[in-house]
Amino acid sequence: MDIKQIRYFQAIAQYGSISEAARRLFIVQPALSRQIKELERNLGAKLFIRRQKGIELTKAGEQLLQDSSTIMQALNLAVTNVRRASGVRETLHIGIAPTYTWNPLVVGIIEDFCKCYPDINLSLEPTLAVGQSERLTKGTLDAGFMAWRLKADTTKAGILLARCKLLIASHSESRIFKNNKALKSLENEKCLFFPREMSPEFYDFLFVECRKANFSPDIVTCATDFNSCLGMVLSGLGYTFISSISRYNCPSGIKLDAHPLLSGEYDFELVYRKPVRKEALQLLIDFVKERQSSNPLPVA
Repeated sequence: MDIKQIRYFQAIAQYGSISEAARRLFIVQPALSRQIKELERNLGAKLFIRRQKGIELTKAGEQLLQDSSTIMQALNLAVTNVRRASGVRETLHIGIAPTYTWNPLVVGIIEDFCKCYPDINLSLEPTLAVGQSERLTKGTLDAGFMAWRLKADTTKAGILLARCKLLIASHSESRIFKNNKALKSLENEKCLFFPREMSPEFYDFLFVECRKANFSPDIVTCATDFNSCLGMVLSGLGYTFISSISRYNCPSGIKLDAHPLLSGEYDFELVYRKPVRKEALQLLIDFVKERQSSNPLPVA
């Protein structure tokens, strides 16, 4: 019985569909079907019943699903123990959006965790939310500091760290909001932004908030990320919107304004994939949960 086949079996059971599991695992469906047939042949038991709307576990499949979690936990523990015995530090690969890296909430979690667990190495890997979600599914990330977790995706869980709001970013010497705090005064200014596909959830959140405030920004697509937009703002070409969680990554010369009509909030979380199979990741999850329980939830 191949470990890879067990992972494939767990994915099919989790997603309830061979085609969906293949998509999430980034392999073609015929190859996945062959692996499962080989697993069934080696075990001498049928694991799934194919239905019109997906698959259903047989009794044997239900038993393997129950036992497979124990198998994977034992395997990961063995790998951890061997690495520790050989003096190799265990590494957790943590995703983080580039605009969150200097936020004191994130820095504080990383600093305090590393002090408590010096034998665990954290590798911070700058990745946007969409990429983090994909890498968590593939298993190339262990966890990620991100917003916009898809709540309907039951394969991932999150620990709420902060609530985020929109901020208006402009050049510190610009006329924006100098004499008029009305959002309508911005309609004659260029709003520098990135294409929707770079962060669809944030893009849509911005327009929902603007619509609620009866405000229509004059969007000019001029960059591919927040940092590039801020560079254009610093050049005096217009203004942009950023998340409050990103305020600490703004360069000097940028002025940030909150507006009472832009009052909507969204979650900033530490997101991880379920089930948790690394002991070090469970330690990080428990550490962050305990840390958050003893601190009031901030609005970033």
